[in-house]
Amino acid sequence: MPRVYQRKRKKVYDEKVLMKAINAVKNGESVREAERNYGVPKSTIADSLKKKYKLPGRPGRRQIIPLEVENKIANAVKEAAKQGIGITRRQLLSRVGELSRKMKFAFNNGKPGKDWFDGFKRRHPDLSIRKPEKLTTTRARMVNPVVLQRYFTDLNEILVALDISNKPSVIWNCDETGKQFEHDPVKILAPKGARSLVGRTTANRTNVTIMACVNAVGNVMPPMFVVKGKTSRSLHGFNTEAAPEGCMWAYQEKGWMNDALGEVWFREIFLKNCGDARPQLLILDGHSSHETLAILELALQENIHILSLPPHTTHVLQPLDRTVFGPLNMAYNSVCSEYLGQNALNTVNKWTFPGLFNKAWETAVSVANITSGFRACGIFPFNPSAIPNEMLVPSKPSERNYDSPSTSLKTKGERSRVFLPQLACEDASTNVDCIQVPVSAEPLIAMPAENCAIEDPNILFDLILGGQCEIFSPDEGGIATIPQEREADLAETAINNLFIPPALPQSSHGSSNTGQKTVTFHRLLTSTEVLEEKRAASKKKEEREKKKNERSAIKKQK
Repeated sequence: MPRVYQRKRKKVYDEKVLMKAINAVKNGESVREAERNYGVPKSTIADSLKKKYKLPGRPGRRQIIPLEVENKIANAVKEAAKQGIGITRRQLLSRVGELSRKMKFAFNNGKPGKDWFDGFKRRHPDLSIRKPEKLTTTRARMVNPVVLQRYFTDLNEILVALDISNKPSVIWNCDETGKQFEHDPVKILAPKGARSLVGRTTANRTNVTIMACVNAVGNVMPPMFVVKGKTSRSLHGFNTEAAPEGCMWAYQEKGWMNDALGEVWFREIFLKNCGDARPQLLILDGHSSHETLAILELALQENIHILSLPPHTTHVLQPLDRTVFGPLNMAYNSVCSEYLGQNALNTVNKWTFPGLFNKAWETAVSVANITSGFRACGIFPFNPSAIPNEMLVPSKPSERNYDSPSTSLKTKGERSRVFLPQLACEDASTNVDCIQVPVSAEPLIAMPAENCAIEDPNILFDLILGGQCEIFSPDEGGIATIPQEREADLAETAINNLFIPPALPQSSHGSSNTGQKTVTFHRLLTSTEVLEEKRAASKKKEEREKKKNERSAIKKQK
């Protein structure tokens, strides 16, 4: 028997024809006459008249999970994927099995299998198996409406105060990126079904840091290269003449930007290439090498204002990250793959790296890509709505819920603001007096009534479907049942609990309980407040160094 049943007789009528046949029978025509006239099987017409299934119906046996409930499951799966907590195939089958046990859906082995999953995908063609991109928890939390609203409000005030809202040539963005001699091979043409497909790379993971800076018009400053090394000898072997024109080469023990190199870059590259127009605005991330006291004091003298982006939001708010570094990576991989394919002896090393990077730089760091980045980040033209709502959805699981009602116990005699029908519990230890559920318009009572009440719909739903509570109606003298049309509504709470995490209680975004002082929002680094903070920190550091030197001198004397 095939895993998926193949229908032996195709349906030759649609829902409109079926309704015409049903109406004809209601008007006095026989079922057989309607079958001959409209081409609808008489059994289908008879079952429709007896209301054995809802109209419009579908061929085949009845679904184990009602379509309304399944649609809610599909919507919950989509919402979970948007929030960055997507559901895998295994998790879907497991959680649907847990839901089926609560709602008394009959599955073999207690949970659905491969056939149900395949049918679920057919019934919901907008769902597919996708591989998500990496997104850290801190980045997901920080890109939220509160942080973005504060950032764009202050950015607008800065642009207006400096009178540069319509001067894109004085709005700059800088950031670092890294490149290794070993690149990622690009996609190639190959035989279908090939199990072993390789691409040549260089067996050298030497990393070079590149400091880039662009403005909203599309102008590009010469990059700064930082290689790993302790002396200037580490620069020997690099074909610096093949690198982008006007670039600067430096070295550092780990090949990273540090405070000293940040000051050199600001003085030797930025100030010499930003032009004579003043004031100017430089937008960057909060790396320590970008906000040293020397840089901030020099920027203040030159009438250059430095704005630090909110932490962990550069993938959304930084133009270079949005539309420049991505194309640069792809261009670099493409150039390296093409170069290694020209000759089996070719390799990416100190001598060939600058020329290969220059080709990728000229291709990717274009005016179109740069201006697109400033536009996508809402900087120029200024547009807070440029950030799509899809980028804010991953912050939902960490949103704080201030207004959600908490589970509370009420003493006997207290009244609720809404009608609470009462339930009888099989387990006396549950202590259920009344539960908030719209079962009927008639008042319901519980036997026995204890001295507490449950208002949380999650607990209510688990008690009802778990068989611990029965709903009694005094007028009917029996147990009230849940109407089928309310089945999907009652299942929604359980589905959300299974597939979507609840909001976090109290506190606010960016708060920390570690006792350490952390920066959770953007800052204008050239403001008086930040400068005073930097000067105080610098003074404390000098005092610590002085005491340390004194202790060292005393030890030497001993």
